[in-house]
Amino acid sequence: MKESVNFHSKDERMYVSIPSSELNRMYQYCSNSNPYETGGILIGYYSSSCDTAVVTEVTGQPSNSKQTFTRFFRSSTNLVPLLNSRWPSGKYYLGEWHYHPNSSPMPSVIDERTIKACAINKRLKCPEPLLIIVGGNSTSGWKLYCGVVLNKNLISLSQD
Repeated sequence: MKESVNFHSKDERMYVSIPSSELNRMYQYCSNSNPYETGGILIGYYSSSCDTAVVTEVTGQPSNSKQTFTRFFRSSTNLVPLLNSRWPSGKYYLGEWHYHPNSSPMPSVIDERTIKACAINKRLKCPEPLLIIVGGNSTSGWKLYCGVVLNKNLISLSQD
């Protein structure tokens, strides 16, 4: 297995890298939650050239989150202390991830609206948040979507 899974923009000016270990952690969260949606946040850093977002950690769903077969409402419980503890090592909030159980990983209108709201949320300090959606399941196979909000638009990235 590769050490990381990588995505890039069509013009190859934006990249995202996720260690396979963190991707496997996401898949485990999804398997444990199936048939309900789940999700969490992405933590990491940007390369010195600011063209690559490196995800170093994915969280599971915070307590008090709400999940149904078709919706996930992420709580912010304990996220501020978690992010504050990562800040000294140069790691930050990079965006959101969630699971579409046994379905396509393509973002819904609600997914797009939610991640665009994150982009303008000044408390998050992340004007270009990532959105990763896991679809499928462990039996039929996992499917991934990765996008980033740029200039108020959600831009889909391609997997390398």
